[in-house]
Amino acid sequence: MSHVKNVMTEISPDDSALRDRLADLLRAERLDPQRRGDWLLIDEAFPALRAHRDQGALCVELTLYDGRVIRERFAAQGGLMAFSDGPLRVFLSAFWERHNPGLVARDVWKRADGPWLAITGPYLREASSGEAAPVPYRLFGMVQDFVREAALDDDLHWLSMQVSVVEGQAHVFVQLDNIEQPDLADTLRSLDWPRDARTHAMRNFMLLARS
Repeated sequence: MSHVKNVMTEISPDDSALRDRLADLLRAERLDPQRRGDWLLIDEAFPALRAHRDQGALCVELTLYDGRVIRERFAAQGGLMAFSDGPLRVFLSAFWERHNPGLVARDVWKRADGPWLAITGPYLREASSGEAAPVPYRLFGMVQDFVREAALDDDLHWLSMQVSVVEGQAHVFVQLDNIEQPDLADTLRSLDWPRDARTHAMRNFMLLARS
């Protein structure tokens, strides 16, 4: 439990309802979460999961076996559902033997240092009105090219993407292991995102595991 203690920060008592809702999401997948402080564990083992509010946003954190922490931020309104529809699907597939092939892709990507398993969650898309626009067809290939050249020193890494298109301008935020990747963001910004009068949003999460 030392890793959980090491990354603990003060959580408001108001976040207890969030923790309960997070536990319900896990139980819906036939898992039995145990509470350890503000964290939830499955079968008394890592990884550990928690959700809390941070500066008006929802922050979901997953502590890995080695003490590193995956952090994903969402809008306060509807954020837990976005987590459930996106990163949680990847976590379930990677850590808790709850793989859904209709939502999560598991592909082997070859790099100079050997094969890696890419576990890619669904592309969550929405628009201010009407049907959400499709994801640019070159997006997946550009991300794959980035991963093939990225410095991956550990056996597990994660990549998070968020895109918003407002008044025809694409805003892209990409992180590898919680570290912003401005060069990849600039590359993805050049893709054929929708340029109509609506506001669009897309996010995606993936894990990369050394095979």
